[in-house]
Amino acid sequence: MSGRSPGMPFPISALWEDALMKVLDRPFARFGVVPIGGRSTAVKLNNGDVWVLASTPFGSRTKATLDGMGKVRCVISLSCFGIIV
Repeated sequence: MSGRSPGMPFPISALWEDALMKVLDRPFARFGVVPIGGRSTAVKLNNGDVWVLASTPFGSRTKATLDGMGKVRCVISLSCFGIIV
């Protein structure tokens, strides 16, 4: 988990200068025990909607980042434990 404690802020990084894609990196403990962390990915589509691959818990910084990108129209989770909304 990259050495950060769960109480520390997590980074939200833009991968490209036009900020069409963001990776939300967040430390968390699965089942409140195993510290694994995760990364969710948000992509702004050509029509202005936002597509999200969710694998981190939802929080106020995540919401603010997604709100700043546009209206979230699609959320995909690859496991039943990676729900962001």
